[in-house]
Amino acid sequence: MRIGINTLFLVPGDVGGTEIYLRRNLLAMVADNPQDVFVLFTAVDNQGLFRDELKDFANVEYVGLPFRAAIRPLRIICEQVLLPWYVGKNKVAVLWSPGYTAPALCNCPQAVTVHDLQYKSHPDDLSSLERITLDALVRTACHQCEAIIAVSEFSKKEILRYGFAAEEKVHAVPEGVEPDFAHPVAKEDAVQLPVAGNPYILCVAHTYPHKQVHLLIEAFSRLAEKIPHHLVMVGRPRRGEGRVEESLAACPARDRVHRLA
Repeated sequence: MRIGINTLFLVPGDVGGTEIYLRRNLLAMVADNPQDVFVLFTAVDNQGLFRDELKDFANVEYVGLPFRAAIRPLRIICEQVLLPWYVGKNKVAVLWSPGYTAPALCNCPQAVTVHDLQYKSHPDDLSSLERITLDALVRTACHQCEAIIAVSEFSKKEILRYGFAAEEKVHAVPEGVEPDFAHPVAKEDAVQLPVAGNPYILCVAHTYPHKQVHLLIEAFSRLAEKIPHHLVMVGRPRRGEGRVEESLAACPARDRVHRLA
C-alpha cells in the first residue's frame, strides 16, 4: 500500500509536541511496515529533517512542495490547492494529516489527527482572524476525512462536544512515551543547568496565555524564601509573553530564574 503523509504543518523546532508526535510515529510506522511505501509530502524547511531521520529505510519516498512551511498563509493555500494534485499524481491509497488540517478535496480516503481544540477553550491564544481560519480548516478536515484521530479521550469528547464529527468517526488513540524516559541519563551526558547543584523546578512551555507560565513565576516568587530551588524555564515567547515579563520583573529571586531557548 502507498500511504501518504501530510507533513506540511511541521516547522522544525516550532510546533511543539506535534512535531515529536509525527516524527516518532513515522519511525515506528516505517520500521514496522516494510511492505508498505510511505510517501512524505514535505515543505522546503522540513524535508531535510525527514530525509536524515529516515535515511535507513528504503520504503520511504519524498515529494517536496515548493514553499516554506513557516509562511502559514502560504502553507494553508498549498495544502488545499497543491497537495491534492501531488497526492493524485503519486497514486497514494490513503492520506494521513497529523497536524489538525487536511485538504478539503482529495481523490483518496483521508485521516486527520486533531490533538486538541484549545483555541475554543482558550481563544486568547490566537487573533480573531487566526481563530476563524483555524476553526474553518479543522471543521472542514473533520467533515471530509473518513477517520479523525484524537490523542486522548478528553480530546475526543471536545471534538464531539463542539459538533465537529459524528462519534463513529472519532477514535481516541493515546500517545506513547519515549523509551528513553525509562532509563536514567548518565551524569556525563546530562545537560548542565545554571543551578549550581541546587534542586530546581522545570517548566517546558511556550508562553501561550493558556499555559499560564506567569502564574508559575508568581507562585515561585511567594515560595522563594522558603525553598532552595531554582526555576528553569524552557520555551519560546508567544502571546502571553507580556504577563510573563511582568511577573519576572516583580520576582524577588530573579537571579534564581533561568530561561533557556
